[in-house]
Amino acid sequence: MNRSFEPPPSFRLPRTIEILLALVIVLELFAPFVAKTYGTDGPPHLYWIERFWELFSSGIFTPRWIPQSFHGYGAPTFYFYPPLFFYLTTFVRFLTGISNAYRLMMITGLVLSVASFFTSWQLLRTIGAGSYQAALGACLYAFAPFRIAEVYSRTSLSSHLGYVFIPLIACGLFEIMTSRNKRRGILLFGISSTLLILSSIPLTFATTVAIVVVAIIEHKKINAPVARKLIISTVVMLALSAFYTIPAAEYHSSVQLNQLVRSPVYLIVNLFKETTLPAVYHFALLYIAAGTLAFAYRSFRNNPATLTKQETTALRIGLSIIGVVAFLDMPIVSEPIWNRISAIAQGTWRFYIFFVLFVSVNAGIARSTLMKRSISVIAGIWSIGSLIPMILILGDVHLFSHTTDEPGDRPEYLPRAANVLIFTSRPLNIDSSGSEHSTDDFISDRSQPEKITFHQFYWPAWHLYVDDSEISTWPDNLGRAVAKLPNGNYRVHWKLERSRTEKTVIWISEFSIVIVLLISGMPLLLNCVKRKNRTLSQILHKK
Repeated sequence: MNRSFEPPPSFRLPRTIEILLALVIVLELFAPFVAKTYGTDGPPHLYWIERFWELFSSGIFTPRWIPQSFHGYGAPTFYFYPPLFFYLTTFVRFLTGISNAYRLMMITGLVLSVASFFTSWQLLRTIGAGSYQAALGACLYAFAPFRIAEVYSRTSLSSHLGYVFIPLIACGLFEIMTSRNKRRGILLFGISSTLLILSSIPLTFATTVAIVVVAIIEHKKINAPVARKLIISTVVMLALSAFYTIPAAEYHSSVQLNQLVRSPVYLIVNLFKETTLPAVYHFALLYIAAGTLAFAYRSFRNNPATLTKQETTALRIGLSIIGVVAFLDMPIVSEPIWNRISAIAQGTWRFYIFFVLFVSVNAGIARSTLMKRSISVIAGIWSIGSLIPMILILGDVHLFSHTTDEPGDRPEYLPRAANVLIFTSRPLNIDSSGSEHSTDDFISDRSQPEKITFHQFYWPAWHLYVDDSEISTWPDNLGRAVAKLPNGNYRVHWKLERSRTEKTVIWISEFSIVIVLLISGMPLLLNCVKRKNRTLSQILHKK
């Protein structure tokens, strides 16, 4: 792409809207330092940030098991919940020294908002946006009202991290389909998809659906070379993420992920419920934007000269994706689909980031008068729509019921045999005094075999050893680990061990990282060699 290209005629927002948008951005950049609020996913994120830091700082660099969860019985949470956000918070804590989990979470969220600006800016420049429009589109993507809701109303920071990579996936897909830079497109798509998987599984599912829609709309552009590059990118993604995805798949039947299966909450039938009004507010802003762009597309259908070819393509793809999301938002007709995907998708809000990306892309490529007006309207509505929640956040004002749950683990990560009602209650409703043994190493001296119940859940990866010999364990009716210790004098100790499959896929991921680094660095190495050969030839020629 020619970076010096600036498409005429120039497009700027009206000055008033520019000022409003700038004010919103300043407030969003300032809020993480003073805000006190968090949403429904805040408590578990705060808990996991602390536990991940403790495990990492103790030398466990790939945390899997959280010993403190569920009254000290433990939980295999990090086998399943994507780890990338917690690696990032750990890095930010090392870098800044911030130890307060809430402030650390908010500052990391700020870093991700800024990162979203740059990744979306990269996408927009790649598809031909000028510097101003690329910056405008990137601002709309990184600081949209929906992004405020994600950080402060839901506080799903893992999704907030995933939003950083979606523009890069789109950028890689664009380069693959247009054959601009084969190697760069493959690596960008494959690596960004890997990072998305390590950020959010539901968001990865939503992105996959969006890519399928793009493939259907643009099927004429998917020839054999494009298909081959997409397959290579997918292999790269699968290999790089195998260390996380394969163990999660291996052990998924050993936990209670069925807790994630819920009936969808349809906002259209809950418009005036207090618990859904904040969500209705933010989602309405998204649908207003989509409606504005749909009106522009309708005008194009009536008068094809009103939009450019690039605008038409973007509208056709974006409105198709929004059409799928709107269908999933419809009661009754979408229920059969939700019965199949609710455990992984969890709700239509997972798809709403594509409304934001849709607006961002159209802001970047706006050339026609109709599209410029549409983007100006959306930018104005979103700027005003963002000011209201930001004022409430900065003032710590809550118009509706607010999350007050204590930080803790989630029931879906309880081992399969554990009783959810018992181990999620406060205080614990069982009397374990004197009947359980600690999982700390100890010396046993027994005259006869004895069955012991440990203060830890049974988990297939936990192995119990008597000296150097493993003995069998099993869960009791509450899910606690039980073993029959033999007579004699010996040392008893537990080990959390990797399965053969886990060891294999870790090796595959490590090998893949090396290969990707070599391929990524090959052009740089070849350029260095060429420059040295050129310099040597010049010296010899002078002699």
